[in-house]
Amino acid sequence: MESQPFHSARQLGAVLRTARLRRGWSQTELAERADVDRPWLVKLETGRLDNPTLRRVLHVVESLGLQLSVQELAKGHSSFDLSALWSEEDGR
Repeated sequence: MESQPFHSARQLGAVLRTARLRRGWSQTELAERADVDRPWLVKLETGRLDNPTLRRVLHVVESLGLQLSVQELAKGHSSFDLSALWSEEDGR
């Protein structure tokens, strides 16, 4: 699956649902693999989950063999430079 940008909880849910369906998994199967409840997963996939914890979302993402990433917007749209942050993290 190629990179899929998203700008809302509903779009993230749609990306996760598509990845699940491409693997031929039911919601129950993914919920078990990600160690989350099926009703919670349904809400995540439909974008109706208020304030999901990042940890639980990452469990779902990783269970699907995906990764979540952060990308800087086009120059002039960001209040800081992410490349500088990554350099600080790496100790460069």
